[in-house]
Amino acid sequence: MGAGRSSRVLTGGLALVLVLTGGGVSASADAEVGDAADPVADRGHVVVSGTVTRAGSPAVADILAVAWPEGAVLDKIPDEGAVRMVTLAAAKSATSGDYSISVDLDKVPVDYIDDSGQVDVDLLIADDTAEATWSFSLVREPAGWTTATSESGEGLDVSVDLESGQVKDSSIDVDSMVDSDFDPVDTGAAQEQTTTAVETRSAVFDQRLAAYKSAEFAPLEPICDTVRSATTHTARERWALSQGTTNVAVTAKQSRDLSHTLGVAIKGSSGWKMSGTLAKKTTVSGEDGPYRAVYYHTNTVRYRDYKNSCTGKITRSRPEAITDIFSGLTNVPRKNWTTCVTKSSGTYTKETEKNATISGAVKVHAELTAQAGWGTKASLAFKFTGPSRLCGSNGKSWVSAPQVVARTS
Repeated sequence: MGAGRSSRVLTGGLALVLVLTGGGVSASADAEVGDAADPVADRGHVVVSGTVTRAGSPAVADILAVAWPEGAVLDKIPDEGAVRMVTLAAAKSATSGDYSISVDLDKVPVDYIDDSGQVDVDLLIADDTAEATWSFSLVREPAGWTTATSESGEGLDVSVDLESGQVKDSSIDVDSMVDSDFDPVDTGAAQEQTTTAVETRSAVFDQRLAAYKSAEFAPLEPICDTVRSATTHTARERWALSQGTTNVAVTAKQSRDLSHTLGVAIKGSSGWKMSGTLAKKTTVSGEDGPYRAVYYHTNTVRYRDYKNSCTGKITRSRPEAITDIFSGLTNVPRKNWTTCVTKSSGTYTKETEKNATISGAVKVHAELTAQAGWGTKASLAFKFTGPSRLCGSNGKSWVSAPQVVARTS
């Protein structure tokens, strides 16, 4: 189902279900799904669930899960070429605002899922008058869908307010979010980082929904195409904090296929905002260090702009590739966290739990978040040659904290 193909019907179509989780009603909307006797049993695995509100009150809204072509297919689209997307599923939230969307794992079109099982999705949410978009990457596993930064089998929850644009995305840990100096951000700043643009419900949304209901599950030719722009942006991604001492040297490591979740920028009537994240993987491995001072490590990422064919204006910018790792170091103030243990010798490696989400880690049109690590593919090794302390952030031990530093006192 390449971007340049003209076929409008996906053979072996998606087995999809509209699920009203709050109202206890399920109604199938299948296209070429065979002769399954029980449409509920055939609905597949939950992709995303959540709650839609308007000014804090439950809202009934239509929700579409729309997939972008996978990276290798996108790369073959020429500049100014149209990007053909496919609607994977649709739902309508219940009177409680709750919704759930499911997709059959085996029926995602081949051009929309990469070799690692990743699918990049735009969630489009619209009530009678307002519309918002939130992006995320899902990874296909035998047990179901998960996100690049979640535990295996853990689902995704995305809740959206169609008045404020506030989004609660379970893959973004707001509680441990830090700023570009790796200091904690307050609740208001964290919420601002996860507030997307809210616009008037569009004719393109209605067209996608109508096509879905009529079983035209195909790369749609909407009223206005999304067009690949020739414009790209090179940016630095703030990734990890490294703080040693005179007795502790720190070495950072990244391995091939490490997923970095990088913010997506979208332009609305009030300007540029973040509109979700997408996962991009490293294609090389490397180590940086040992260092004893306080730095943050950066990678180089490339973003590509996309525009609206009707207006010719840039409407979004998406991460396209991580083009370099350990691209540079920047000094930051020393951290004096107080949940510590004392060590005198040996090497201790941080490779468990989840690294902090960094607010403003990437700057492309807007302040965007980034997150990667920890695990066997991303770690910090602290080598002790004398007494010092290992200290965790967020009042947690170094083993369970999102960030770790060494301190002398």
